[in-house]
Amino acid sequence: MNIVSIIPARQNSQSIKNKNLAKLGNKPLIYYSIKQSLNCKQIHRTIVSTDSPHIASVAKKIGAEVPFLRPKKYSRNSSRDIEFLYHCLNWLKLNENYFPDLVVQLRPTQPLRSVSQIKKAIILMTKDKNADSLRTISLPERSPYKMWIKRKKELIYFMKNLDQGEEFYNADRKKLPEVFWHDGAIDVIRGRTILNKSCTGKKMIYLENDYKYLIDIDEKKDLELANLLLKSKKIKLL
Repeated sequence: MNIVSIIPARQNSQSIKNKNLAKLGNKPLIYYSIKQSLNCKQIHRTIVSTDSPHIASVAKKIGAEVPFLRPKKYSRNSSRDIEFLYHCLNWLKLNENYFPDLVVQLRPTQPLRSVSQIKKAIILMTKDKNADSLRTISLPERSPYKMWIKRKKELIYFMKNLDQGEEFYNADRKKLPEVFWHDGAIDVIRGRTILNKSCTGKKMIYLENDYKYLIDIDEKKDLELANLLLKSKKIKLL
């Protein structure tokens, strides 16, 4: 079985300049995803998809492959994951006659994952032949059952269609239905699913993330918090 990781690292970022190269500890953010992939024996190739020659150079020095520069049309703020994933697999097929059975997506902005987690996610996918994809999930800090939408000067209940008179928004949070969010730490997708231009397919399985701290580094405050947790040894990255 051919298994590759694809690490997305486009150049432009609206929130943090050169976000994928921003320092977490004394390493660029992209370093951790690359090293986690390289340290996972189940992954045969570690590929960075980027539109930046500078990020490509840094990624290669860390040990990743950068066989191409991603076209700008797949590197916009509005670009979806399926665009660069499909481009990567199509490029490998056309230029190397290579096609992976499984693709592991490791976002640099979610470095709080372990090699053992990645291995477990891959094993779950190899065991379930009918699964098209896997995502790591976590309990959200705030339940969507307590959320509202502003409509002019009025509040409209976010979960209106599910409420059915139960007034979840007034209920004890401990009694609310348990929900999870796709935390973005690890995605595993079958190659054939991506070629069908989907990141999920019809059957999606999951791996529940048990990390005490889980930070999506999207804004400066997220990076500052991650650095504080790292400095205080509350988190460990490798």
